[in-house]
Amino acid sequence: MLGSEDSPSAPASSAPPPAPPKRKRVIINGKPAERLLGNWALMASSSGKSYFFHLKTQVSQWTEPTEWSRLAEEEDAKEQEQRRRVEEWKRAQREERWIGKEKGIGSSF
Repeated sequence: MLGSEDSPSAPASSAPPPAPPKRKRVIINGKPAERLLGNWALMASSSGKSYFFHLKTQVSQWTEPTEWSRLAEEEDAKEQEQRRRVEEWKRAQREERWIGKEKGIGSSF
């Protein structure tokens, strides 16, 4: 479909891609979680040692959950893709302004 975000030849949109969702801030036992992935929260003990807290079962453990690495990779890949889309949009906006200036169309910034 022409103009879809999946199409590599889609014309540049005047609206930027949506901003990545802000990470939720979660407080557990009076302490903020350092990172949330799936149902897990990465926490820091009073001595500074990292531990993991499962939000649904409310069980803590010192060892990294088996799915933690996979969830981190998925989240990092989504954030990287969003950054790529924003940079692509910015580049397209610069190109549109440059072409407009060259043809004498539009205002200068």
